Amino acid sequence: MSTCPFESVDYEALKDLNDGDAHLAIRKLDFPVMLPDSSILQGVAKTYYSLHFAVYGFGYDSSTDDYKVMRGCSYRVRDSGQTVVQVFSLKTGSWRTHQGLNYFDLAERGCLLNRVLLWLTYTDSCPTGSNIISFDLGEEKFQEMLSLPYHSWFSYIFSLGDCLCLYISGALDSKPTGFRIWMMTEYGVKDSWTEVVSSENLPEEYEYSLLTPLCILENGEVLMVKKGNYHSLVLFSSKEQTFRNVIRTQNKWKLDGTFYRETLVSPGTSSVADI
Repeated sequence: MSTCPFESVDYEALKDLNDGDAHLAIRKLDFPVMLPDSSILQGVAKTYYSLHFAVYGFGYDSSTDDYKVMRGCSYRVRDSGQTVVQVFSLKTGSWRTHQGLNYFDLAERGCLLNRVLLWLTYTDSCPTGSNIISFDLGEEKFQEMLSLPYHSWFSYIFSLGDCLCLYISGALDSKPTGFRIWMMTEYGVKDSWTEVVSSENLPEEYEYSLLTPLCILENGEVLMVKKGNYHSLVLFSSKEQTFRNVIRTQNKWKLDGTFYRETLVSPGTSSVADI
């Protein structure tokens, strides 16, 4: 998890911390490519396509030894619509545009698994997420749709090692009732979805907060971002069915987290500009 200027937190060490033991200063960044180990900020060349882009993705394409930024949006015109995708290559410093794709809505936040970006897709009949769609960075095209093991009030996907994970939370009369985390142990195989974490009920202070998982620690605890009146980093014990604060922001400051893979190889390009 990183802040600006570059600071990182050892999330395995967080299991020994209590509320108040650690504090983070949060600053807003635009969309540069960052290399935390060498403190390099690499800009991405602007594109002048007129649409408002709703989703972003970034990853390494091993087939071409290239880092790529992907962004896309879907739009409707009367009864028809299409999805437009743009891919920026850090090796060439240029954008490629893919138009005329079938229409679908993507969740704002997806995840990267190997060289594949994944998002939940939404339809009018199932606004909580109906399938998972993948975008291959090497072929630069959308591929198979993966079925969900369960549909619920709120869904969120993330990667853990080489496995795809799905976080779902339920609701009864608009009141959250708990959450579950499923893991796809064999990629692309629907029957391999396995429930690994569950919470039947949420404490009162968590009922109307947005919980997003970051990872599962070796001891089985789940590191999560809690967004409510105050944003905080929390650990959930599936065994004890309890939450505890690790980091809590002050004065209702916002907090979020992400992970990066350490490397000293610079993804440099001659084009330096904000998105």
